Amino acid sequence: LASSAIADAHKYVALKMVEVGRLAEGAAENARAEMDRAKQQLDVALERVRQFQAEALKRKRLCLVDAIKSRVEDAEAAVARMKDAGADLQAATAETLAEKLESAHVTEIEAQNKVTMARRELQEKQQSLGPLDGKQPDVLKSSSELMRTKVRVNYMEAELGKFRKLAKDLE
Repeated sequence: LASSAIADAHKYVALKMVEVGRLAEGAAENARAEMDRAKQQLDVALERVRQFQAEALKRKRLCLVDAIKSRVEDAEAAVARMKDAGADLQAATAETLAEKLESAHVTEIEAQNKVTMARRELQEKQQSLGPLDGKQPDVLKSSSELMRTKVRVNYMEAELGKFRKLAKDLE
């Protein structure tokens, strides 16, 4: 809104400058000076709006990256519980194997759902982040955080595959 208001004000000042050009030289000089001051004020205001937009974009980007990281951390906790269940499966006796397998499958489904949600969140938020110029340190940092997060999600998916293979072998 501020940006469009400033653009409208610039148009208005430009229109008034044309009208001032029609005035006599003595009267036009003072009016021109006043219009130049107004134009400078508008330029300063426009720069402040652009700075605000850039800061808001940085904050939004960091917030989205934090949301993704939070979802991935939840998924990692579920995968850790699944790995513990896998260790319990390997140590299970023949009598307790069926019960532990059932419990492990519940844990696997929970982990799979959380990893899927993390992957989906990562893809959705990454699209909303969009490309930015990589010259700003904050942009580079959040981009590298996203890459690390992708690696973490891929690792969790690999762990799910290993667990499925273990469970299938034990069945």
